[in-house]
Amino acid sequence: LPQADSAFRLCQGKLAETQRNLLLVEQAGQLEESHRVHAEKTFQQLEARRTKLMSERDTLLQPNVEELSHLHRETEDTATGLKQKQEVLAQTESLLLAANEAQRELARKAQVLEQQITQTEARFNALQRLQHRLEGSQGLNAWLVKHQLDAAPRLWQSVQIEKGWEDALEAVLRERLNSARLEQLEAAHDWIGDSPPGKWALFECARLPVQGEHANDMAEGREGWMPLHRYLTCDNVGIKPVLDEWLSGIFVIEGVRDGLLQRAKLSPGEMLVTREGHIFTRHSLTYYAPDSQLHGVLARQREMAQIKIETDALSARLSVEGSALEAAQEDCRELESSVSRLRYDAGQLQQEHHNAQMQALKLTQLAERANQRRSQIDTELAEIGQQAVAETARMQDAETKLAEYRVQIGVLREQEQKEKLASEAAEQFLHAQRQLAQNAVKEVQEAAFHEKT
Repeated sequence: LPQADSAFRLCQGKLAETQRNLLLVEQAGQLEESHRVHAEKTFQQLEARRTKLMSERDTLLQPNVEELSHLHRETEDTATGLKQKQEVLAQTESLLLAANEAQRELARKAQVLEQQITQTEARFNALQRLQHRLEGSQGLNAWLVKHQLDAAPRLWQSVQIEKGWEDALEAVLRERLNSARLEQLEAAHDWIGDSPPGKWALFECARLPVQGEHANDMAEGREGWMPLHRYLTCDNVGIKPVLDEWLSGIFVIEGVRDGLLQRAKLSPGEMLVTREGHIFTRHSLTYYAPDSQLHGVLARQREMAQIKIETDALSARLSVEGSALEAAQEDCRELESSVSRLRYDAGQLQQEHHNAQMQALKLTQLAERANQRRSQIDTELAEIGQQAVAETARMQDAETKLAEYRVQIGVLREQEQKEKLASEAAEQFLHAQRQLAQNAVKEVQEAAFHEKT
């Protein structure tokens, strides 16, 4: 029995060892099968991913090189045109600034001239009003109007005397300086019984000037004496005879001292007159005091003539400046129009340049993204290829090991079957031996009982 039991235990141990080895091999096989299935599944996923990536790569946008090149050329052309337009605009704006400055300067000059003209005209009108008030009393004015002499030309209106000798002429002529000119002096017959209510003088205008009346102005011992009429100029030659008559024998000297020294050389009826209007005869000295009404009439007349000349000159200058101002204003309007047009054109070119830049940038970015994505796909495909190779190797390794494990499992299962049979036989043998032992014990007990009995 102990030998049968030992043999049974030995068979049981071998069977258990074989089953344990079989279980380990089966588990290893299952693990390798799992590896193979995982590798196969991963390989399929990699293939699906590769197919998808290749399809995506085929559908990626290909950059339109011709369109992109055209956009780059358009961008460069618009940039060049914009630069040129901006340069022309800057030059035109500079010209406009200069033109505006010139216009303002011309307007300022024209304004100054207008002010000067206004001032000179105001001065002329003031002097003219003074000249028109020479008649003095209202009664005389009424008498002149009555006899239609108020509009008759005055002597002072037709004569000019050298500057500085106005008082001398006023002192000699007195009220005759404001005398009225008639065509014929016989017209005075009409108012013989109606004399003027004040000092008044008339003169007639000779049709032909008298010749040679001053042939003896320069008498012996009078060297350096100058007749007063030499300082006069007349607008009307017909006035010269009456002036020669009124100024005959009138000589000018510089001052009272010279008059006192020279008066002895005077002939009866002759006079010396100073700049101040003081009059010398051979035996007298008459100091001049200006009449309140006639004083300054010649100076005012000369000033009015000068003002008229200045006004005409200022008006001519104003006309020139006005024409220049109008031309400058027209230039400014044309330049402003040019600036406006250039700004609009520059804006259009700027917009076109911006649009071309944006389109080129968009295409470039699309191409860059497409190239970047293509590069990423190529990298990923390379990685997928490497992973696929690795997974294929894993599948092949797993299949190889699975084949080996299947062989081992077959061997172990045969061994298990044999050891099961041996164990069953050992168990049957052990059971038989135990039955024999029990029977023997029973027989011993029965024998002992019978022996005891």
